[in-house]
Amino acid sequence: MAYVPAPAAALVTAPAAAAPPEATPAAEPPLPPGLPPANETGFAALQMFGGDFAELMHSLRPHSLFTITSQPLDGVVTSGLGMMSGDHTHAQVGTQYFTPFGALKAELMSNGMLQASFENFTLLYGMLQFNTKFLFSSAGQPVGGELQGIVGTPLGALVGSTNGLQSSIELISGMPLGQTETSTSMLMFGVHSWSMLGLRGGIKAALEWGHQELDGEQLHSLLASLEWEPKTEGVMTVGGTRQVTDHTRLRGKWSTTGVLALALEVAGEKSTVQLTTEVNTVSGEPKFGATINLSP
Repeated sequence: MAYVPAPAAALVTAPAAAAPPEATPAAEPPLPPGLPPANETGFAALQMFGGDFAELMHSLRPHSLFTITSQPLDGVVTSGLGMMSGDHTHAQVGTQYFTPFGALKAELMSNGMLQASFENFTLLYGMLQFNTKFLFSSAGQPVGGELQGIVGTPLGALVGSTNGLQSSIELISGMPLGQTETSTSMLMFGVHSWSMLGLRGGIKAALEWGHQELDGEQLHSLLASLEWEPKTEGVMTVGGTRQVTDHTRLRGKWSTTGVLALALEVAGEKSTVQLTTEVNTVSGEPKFGATINLSP
């Protein structure tokens, strides 16, 4: 994204005529410490293309987040981020420089690591796009990296990602369902497959539907998604955003896993404050969070 040794088993004297124990299948080896889970949650590429849905899902995660961005020069953006989630804290500062070929970014993290990336590098008149990331330790040694490629096909966008240990590929397709002067609807579909060296891979599919409606000057949206994995029950998530006033939005989502989340967002001229709460109807443990964004 410490292992505690198990206590020694007590010695037990078995009966002389005891039957041999039944053979049990060997468990899959655990992932090495420090690696992300093989089957990452969500549907990364589909949410990347379905921007409204991705924004809604991200904004409803209860955490304490502070961000600040500024543009000191044309084509140069500096940013800072601080986050608290549970017992974990994280902070980073970075600078992004936009070139005709893509964006160069360097970010220094609170754990002393440096992340350098080259994003949106396009070839063949935009039909082929690359994103690369490299992670360096405080001593300057490379410790990781990721490569993502996006290719346009007649069926949709083909997205491949690899970090040297885990690889995934997704096919994303979409179509408009209707558009008027005041409303628009969109349907997106994706298939995702992943694999990791030494571990069995998996596959899942997702369907996203989005609808936006303009009521005077207020923009409202309604979104829904379905995600399937083999041998598991499908998960449905529904959510929406309602513009209450020119500067206030109310957001919410519910999923069949039992999670209900609500958020109130208040926007100023150069700042945004959002308060979030989440309740799991299965465990009943509420979570709270606040997000502050500044753009001087």
